[in-house]
Amino acid sequence: MTRNFLPIFLLSLLMFCYSCSKTPTDKKNEVSETGKKNEPKLTTIKFDELEHNFGKIIVGEVVTWTVQFENTGKSDLIIHKAKASCGCTVPKWTNEPVEPGEKGSMDVRFDSGGRHGAVSKNVTVYANIPGNRAVVSFKAEIVEE
Repeated sequence: MTRNFLPIFLLSLLMFCYSCSKTPTDKKNEVSETGKKNEPKLTTIKFDELEHNFGKIIVGEVVTWTVQFENTGKSDLIIHKAKASCGCTVPKWTNEPVEPGEKGSMDVRFDSGGRHGAVSKNVTVYANIPGNRAVVSFKAEIVEE
């Protein structure tokens, strides 16, 4: 008798736990405009400048570009991450959701150490926008002192 009881008990416990974890008021089950669960609603972003030119900079100089952007959509803009095309570039962005009509910023820091000549770098911004990403870039000419 105890042989049959254990599998039935475990199955009942599993069904109970599963049914308790799925509640209709759970925000995790919200459906976005694209019809997918757990996906934030899409919005749009507009950058004040898509490409920046630092001009001539000296080898080893560290420069920063502050990229301004605006949420031009109807839902909160959420930047999940920003990734640079190489380790010499470090982006830091607004971590809080940006409400529709509001502005945010991202600082892009570039270390020219060990580089010479013309350079061009990209920063990919991952957010709840169509296509899930946008790209901004900068260029510079690195010269000897």
